[in-house]
Parts: sequence; structure tokens; C-alpha cells
Amino acid sequence: MGLSPPPLRVNINGEVGTSKLYLITVLSAMLYDIAISNGKPLLLVQATPTRVAAFNINSRTIYELLRLPVNRPFKELPIASLTPL
Repeated sequence: MGLSPPPLRVNINGEVGTSKLYLITVLSAMLYDIAISNGKPLLLVQATPTRVAAFNINSRTIYELLRLPVNRPFKELPIASLTPL
């Protein structure tokens, strides 16, 4: 009662030209159809590592989704942080 199923997490990896975009599009459409047929809202979050990929699937990049501050100037790591643990 009142419990929700755990979220479905899918990570799609592959080399260039392996139709990852097509797979994401088909999966998204299928999940949308399932949600609509059950009278539920579709709670879907998509994120990609690059802006080009995000643009192609109308989503956001991973760093935008997680609000990671990547627009700061590059700083060298101190030598101490590069030594093995």
C-alpha cells in the first residue's frame, strides 16, 4: 500500500554507429506508451555525456542533470593527490 516499485535504471553504452540513439528513442516511446495506457505520468530522466548526444535525444548532459560545476577554470592536481593510496 503506497509503495512504489524501485526505479528502472538503464545505462546504454556502445561504440559509434551502434544505434544507441535509436534504442533510446524506442525505449522512451515504449515507456511513454506503457505509462499512458496505465494512466500514470511518465517520470523519465535521460542524460548523456556530451551536448551533441543530449541535443539528439532532447535531454541534458550528465553534469547538467547533476549540477556539477564543470565551467570552472582548470586547476592542476597537487602531486600529493596523485600518489597511490
